[in-house]
Amino acid sequence: MRIVDRGLVLLALRRSLAPGVVAWTICVLAFTLFAGSGSHGTPPSGTSLDETLPYGSLDLVAAGLARESVWYAFVLGVVPLLVVRCVSSVVPWRIMPDAAGRRGASQVAASRHGDAPWLATRAVSNATIATSTWLGAAIACVVLTVVFAVAAGIRGGSAPTPVAAGTLDGPKARWAATGSPLAWHAELPSGRFAGDMNTATNTATNTGLTARIELGLGAGTGAAAEVELRARRGAATTAATTRIGNRGSIEVALPPGIGGVDFELACKGQDTRVCVLSDSVELWSLPSANDSAPHPAATHAADLALLARFVLALCAWLALAIGVSRFVSPATAALAVLAAWVPHWWAEAGPSAFSSRWLPGVDLFDALSIVGDGRAPACPPLTSVAGTLVVVVISIVLACIGLRSWRVPR
Repeated sequence: MRIVDRGLVLLALRRSLAPGVVAWTICVLAFTLFAGSGSHGTPPSGTSLDETLPYGSLDLVAAGLARESVWYAFVLGVVPLLVVRCVSSVVPWRIMPDAAGRRGASQVAASRHGDAPWLATRAVSNATIATSTWLGAAIACVVLTVVFAVAAGIRGGSAPTPVAAGTLDGPKARWAATGSPLAWHAELPSGRFAGDMNTATNTATNTGLTARIELGLGAGTGAAAEVELRARRGAATTAATTRIGNRGSIEVALPPGIGGVDFELACKGQDTRVCVLSDSVELWSLPSANDSAPHPAATHAADLALLARFVLALCAWLALAIGVSRFVSPATAALAVLAAWVPHWWAEAGPSAFSSRWLPGVDLFDALSIVGDGRAPACPPLTSVAGTLVVVVISIVLACIGLRSWRVPR
């Protein structure tokens, strides 16, 4: 039994990339590429741009904001159209074979789906129709996602960006104050860092790693608190200083050496205090300053990470929309997909660790925020690929159940 039918895949692909969809996509691309070509970025308030860091300039932040704007244009201007188009025009069983004869039925809609009677009597299984329809729509979405990834790379430039490289243990306490520094020890594995696909490309002896923590509620003699973060490994010590107001971050380069790192967060000035908001210390892998021709994966790491996230998310969203489209209207099906992901996006503490590992797209806006800071998020974990497959299989089963209500038995 065939699971995929080439003709049905091409039919879904052609309808997904209809002239209206292509024209709208070109308009969105033209607007993002030309209307914002002169925009420049500024670093977030409280962000440490220490001169000792290889990327301590506004250039990467401006490039990150430009790259982020392209991806936001895609997620807000194109993705909803693709999902609604999939359940309203691509799915061949949206119009029943006798739709043209029903009272109030649209003759244009019925003629547009003139293949419904043909599919209803064709000797292919329900699974073949559902799988082929989803595959054709998914291919169209992948093509458009790649187009926007290329556009984001053009807007963002080719400069290497810091890439997420894992996490370290954060401090147990939360507050640091004048005369009461906050000190803690974190073990740094000598091999690759594990966890959430945040593997580092540098060994522990490499100096191309930085540690970053989020701070907030800074208070002192003025509107902000001056804080210093020191990292010590053996006899080598590095330090970074910044001012923290309501919220910000501080980042320090890790000293060379082997083994764990001792951190110390100290407040400078009189009656100064600051709160540690991070549960863990973020590790970032820096581009080599001596590499005159960096690898393309390093220069476009942010776009590749977002491309992988969008592809997985769109595959799951399209499948879920197709699965429920037989039972509800196209608008309701699209809203159902949105409602399933909104709680994760709007959660005050962010998506849970379980959903971040298994559910595709739940950390999409967090990744976009990282890109806007001039950094590259880590690639999605392999477990999210498995989660996408589970959503697709369940949705295709729902679509097959819906197909049984109108197909004519042979």
